[in-house]
Amino acid sequence: MTARTKKWPAGGEPATFERLVGPVRDALEQAYTMVRKDRRRGIRWNGPPIGEAERAMCLEFDDALRASSLKESEIDQGRDALDTILGIALQLGIEQGRRIERKRRKQEDVHVVR
Repeated sequence: MTARTKKWPAGGEPATFERLVGPVRDALEQAYTMVRKDRRRGIRWNGPPIGEAERAMCLEFDDALRASSLKESEIDQGRDALDTILGIALQLGIEQGRRIERKRRKQEDVHVVR
């Protein structure tokens, strides 16, 4: 861990969106020059849907990437399209972690029953 590396919140608390996505965005901006192609158009989503747990609080990914939703997110939260896309990547990672954990637990349950 370098001096600039940020630690996880104390007590096992989850990190904020900004704390997780901010460094990823910063690294991308250091590596690439990114300009949004057309702010009037939405962004097509062709990946898996949002996880069931997030569905109660978050927009479906294709809805979040509509031009009107992106504009609203920028006005209300100060998050641009890149932040929205990074948030989707974060949510996919969370869902993937849940799925891996469920599979691990099922395998443990089968092992215990034998």
